[in-house]
Amino acid sequence: MQPLDLPTIPLTGVNLIEASAGTGKTHTICSLVLRLLLETELGIGQILVVTYTEAATEELRDKIRRRIRNALEFISRPDAGQDDALLACLAGASLDNAQSRQRLTVALRTFDEAAIYTIHGFCQRMLREHGFESGTLFDAELLTDEAPLIREIVEDFWRRHFYENASLFVEYAHQTNITPESLGAFASRHGRRSYQVVLPTTPAMDCTVISECEQNFLVAMDELRQAWPAARAEVEQTLLNDRCLHRNKYNPKQIPGWLAAMDTLTIADRSGLLLFDKFNKFTPVELARSTKGGQPPPESPFFELCGRLQEIHDALLEQYTQSLIALKAELLAFLRQELTLRKNRQNLFSFDDLLACLLQGLRGESGSGLARAIRQKYPAALIDEFQDTDPIQYEIFERIYRPVAEGSQDTGLLFLIGDPKQAIYGFRGADIFAYLTAARAAGLSSRFTLERNWRSTTGLITAVNRIFSRAHAPFVFQDITFAPMAAARQDISDLRIDHIRESSLKVWFFERPHPDQIEVGQTLKPMTKTSGREKILAAIAAEIVRLLDLGQQGRALLGDRAVTPADIAVLVRTNHEARLVRKTLTACRVPNVLHSSESLFASQEAWEMEVFLHGIAEPEDPRKLRAALATDFIGLRCDEIQRLADADRDSAADASSHEYWLGEFLDAREQWKRAGFLSMFLGFVSRHAVKARLLAFADGERRLTNILHLAELLQQAAATRGLGINSLRGHLADLLRRQPDDEEHQLRLESDGDCVQIVTVHKAKGLEYPLVFCPFLWAGLPDNPSSELLFHEKTAAGESSRLILDLGSPDLASHWQLATMEELAESLRLFYVALTRAKNCCIMAWGSFRGAETSAAAYLLHQPPTASADRPEPLALLNAVAERLPSLSDAELLAELDNLAESAPGAIEIVRPATGLPVPVLHATTEPAASLPLAGRQFAASLAVDWRTTSFTALVSGQQRTADLPDRDRLEPGNAASENPASVASILGLPPGTSTGIFLHTLLERLDFTNADPRPLIREMLQSHGLDATWEAALARMIDNLRAVPLITFAEEPGRPALTLATVPNHCRLNELEFLLPLALLSPAKLRRVFAAAGDSRRPDRSSDFTDVLANLDFLPVRGFMKGFIDLVFEADGRYYLVDWKSNYLGDSPAEYHQDRLAEVMAAEMYTLQYHIYAAALHRYLASRLPGYRYETHFGGVFYIFLRGVDLRHGPGFGIFRAVPPPALINELTAGLFNRAPEEVACR
Repeated sequence: MQPLDLPTIPLTGVNLIEASAGTGKTHTICSLVLRLLLETELGIGQILVVTYTEAATEELRDKIRRRIRNALEFISRPDAGQDDALLACLAGASLDNAQSRQRLTVALRTFDEAAIYTIHGFCQRMLREHGFESGTLFDAELLTDEAPLIREIVEDFWRRHFYENASLFVEYAHQTNITPESLGAFASRHGRRSYQVVLPTTPAMDCTVISECEQNFLVAMDELRQAWPAARAEVEQTLLNDRCLHRNKYNPKQIPGWLAAMDTLTIADRSGLLLFDKFNKFTPVELARSTKGGQPPPESPFFELCGRLQEIHDALLEQYTQSLIALKAELLAFLRQELTLRKNRQNLFSFDDLLACLLQGLRGESGSGLARAIRQKYPAALIDEFQDTDPIQYEIFERIYRPVAEGSQDTGLLFLIGDPKQAIYGFRGADIFAYLTAARAAGLSSRFTLERNWRSTTGLITAVNRIFSRAHAPFVFQDITFAPMAAARQDISDLRIDHIRESSLKVWFFERPHPDQIEVGQTLKPMTKTSGREKILAAIAAEIVRLLDLGQQGRALLGDRAVTPADIAVLVRTNHEARLVRKTLTACRVPNVLHSSESLFASQEAWEMEVFLHGIAEPEDPRKLRAALATDFIGLRCDEIQRLADADRDSAADASSHEYWLGEFLDAREQWKRAGFLSMFLGFVSRHAVKARLLAFADGERRLTNILHLAELLQQAAATRGLGINSLRGHLADLLRRQPDDEEHQLRLESDGDCVQIVTVHKAKGLEYPLVFCPFLWAGLPDNPSSELLFHEKTAAGESSRLILDLGSPDLASHWQLATMEELAESLRLFYVALTRAKNCCIMAWGSFRGAETSAAAYLLHQPPTASADRPEPLALLNAVAERLPSLSDAELLAELDNLAESAPGAIEIVRPATGLPVPVLHATTEPAASLPLAGRQFAASLAVDWRTTSFTALVSGQQRTADLPDRDRLEPGNAASENPASVASILGLPPGTSTGIFLHTLLERLDFTNADPRPLIREMLQSHGLDATWEAALARMIDNLRAVPLITFAEEPGRPALTLATVPNHCRLNELEFLLPLALLSPAKLRRVFAAAGDSRRPDRSSDFTDVLANLDFLPVRGFMKGFIDLVFEADGRYYLVDWKSNYLGDSPAEYHQDRLAEVMAAEMYTLQYHIYAAALHRYLASRLPGYRYETHFGGVFYIFLRGVDLRHGPGFGIFRAVPPPALINELTAGLFNRAPEEVACR
């Protein structure tokens, strides 16, 4: 590999540039584009630049444009003092300034044509432009999320292979957590790599029939079950008292538990495949193994049965295990095949398909022509972040820009730019071995490296050089080498505290308890992970608080400026670690912000959003309503939730809060239906001060950001997919289950203020921070082999080639070693990326932590002294480090670290931070923000405390009445259901309460009274409300009675036909008529005066003076608006009638619903006041809409229909209360309540 010289690197062929951290990779790309513009005849649209994220493309686009503009200024004004080494060198090589200015000017003017794309954007463009050559459809639609389709395919696979299988195999699959969900997760992990080879290749057994082994198991189990009752006492006696058994293996205290487990196993009607944990204690093999030397083991026919069953069980388990492995392999093949078929059928393609289709076109018969066409369009290409490529991506560019025949004019230029030391995205499908293959193909003469670091201080560069240079095989693979960097800049300042320079790299060593604190007989063990994390987090928080306090005092400086929170970053490996750091810093009042790749749908706010949507969709369900109110989103306290629950169970409880929230959620649901999800959501957030409530939490910005992000994604899904309320809830539930972590669904940055940055190493790649803390780089490799190993197969020459997925082949153990090497290599690359993010200072934590012996830090810092000379294989070296590290004392570990520090004086410092001290709290700066005193504006206006929206319920709230929401009757005090209610055959037996009222009102709202068969609607409503289907017949009879019973008879109004609901068509009715009318100042006294002024003090319900009842009202004076809902308004024969449905339970006898009894109820429940208010509201409504309206002519009256009492056999005298308020009273009410002059509302 040779150093890169930008002015002289050849602009021909395939070249690979290795750009280590901080060496100016982006600057190099911009300069190469500039050279191509100046030295070739290529335009800006003919130079292809490919990178891997949309953000990176925007950054490159901006920097390339700026580089061109600066170059144009340099050429136009060479004496302007600009420092551009590349252009100065090119100018010295007789650069034609006039021609250069023209080319750069054209490039800027046509910069919109610049071909700067993501890899997927490039492939999509090529497929569209070359549809015939690539064989793709022109009108195919891009599928951005394959997860629903994958889930559908996995569920089909599950049904195909498990529905008809033998019950034992299905039980085994269930007991080993093989479910559609677990198979879906497996398919998502491994289904995307079409180029991987899956092992083993054995076919699955046919589990639809019972095999011989299964039959033997069932027979042996049956024999055991039959033998156990007779053998139990003997077995118990033998196990407890046989003197030949070692009692440390057959502890008498444990034997009763084993016997109980055997009881459970043998009494079951049908046991599963898995035996209980200590079943082997009953087998001859285990008994012989646990017998004292020279003594015969206990014998029993039952033990022989157990031994035989154990052998059959183990053989069957192995058979099933291998079958499940084969099924998993078959699932991957089935998934790839079905994905292609189903996407083709729906004319869809995914992001992965973009690459696969272009590669397929390049491999096909027209491949050479397609490659030539792309090469002619883009004669030069620069591929950024090439270390994150995969075999498919590499083959695409290799086929397009592979060398052609010597002397051919059809040549292409390809630059592959990346750093294999920073290849850390294997979990996303990146394959470092594709980069290594490209490096070998390029050859040494075409491989270049950038040697100078422009990011960090000299001390930091020296420290990193020393750590990686002194270690043998620092990146495991011999093709990935480490070349020491040189500092390109001397003007980067070190961190200084009180004018004293701090070391560039500090290794914090956390000691284990002092030997004096260890009890006698105990050895010094590694520190537990939990204890280590606690000490490290406390130390980091204390140091950050110290630095920020000193920065506020002007004592901690970076150059000539003070340290601020935005200068500090804490790098972690996992989202869990990020949350721990955030919690610790927040407790210290350190402003912090979380950059995480964690899925938004793994957050608490996502779960709360689901609960909230369930409450909005079904507020009639008290449990869902209370659950929504209990979220932090709304924030009701436990005692408030308890009062809501009490109100739902007992009408004697204060129900005002319950009814208020029920009304709010019902309104929100209607707004959702009418205006869409986002309108509903933002309205709710505004009305209930959700933002202020969330921001009051310590992590309020994070919570609010998540909530708004969720709302945006849900609105997008609702709009693009046409999702209604239930469909959107299902969509959110699916996202919560899958927790997608693609860029769109990752947690967003909640603040761009002056905050400490908490960043995962993966997220930090490509970024830089002045001060970096690395608290958890000591995490080791997994202890046990995984059942799913991904590794690369080695060829005879020792080179890695094919990607292998081993699900359980006979070579799993040896393959685990290869997979471990690759995991170690990636861990080392993560370590490198973390250390090289720092500009001025880096602090990392280290010590003898449990599991740290297999970490990258242990591998680099504590290799055996002979490693450099012996040059062992990396895996052997890792094992040697893992063996020696636990045996080293803290003093020995410190001695090795001190040797490291001495090899880089002034660059590396070993620090032993204090532990066990209280964590300090950051003090806010005491300096005033401005010289002028701050003071809030004084509010001088007066607020009308009596101005509000009221309702009938609010007026009579002292009587605990139902709200003027859509009317939903409760079980009233004194009207409890009898202990022997009517049977299900009668509507009288329908359970009373709010839920029943909701159901009946909803049923009647949807019912067409002219339809003689209401049963289909009744069945649907019973099912949707979760009520027993046996009520269908009773409800059908109730509706038949409602339709048939005359509301007005011929005798009551001679000359008019009898009025029944069956004669009222849907177009002649209004359901749930809502009114909101301006309300004059109203008090109980004024209401009594209005009724008294009407002249007729007798109530229409034939009882005493109504003003006596109104004297019981006790509400505060109110003005503003009167709100209410009228259940039904219908027109018949030119008259308009008002109906209110009442589901009140008054008793089991029809006599309880007679007119005289109803008059008492109307008085007791204040329904008389209610129907007068409703009649006045309807009167005003009709007067404004009906030409020639007269109250006496057009208003037909009021019906309060008590549904349980309506029965055709008893006639209209039962269950129906009718009244026609006198015109004078309606006139007074309309004028007095609704703020209108008497002449405007007089009944005409």
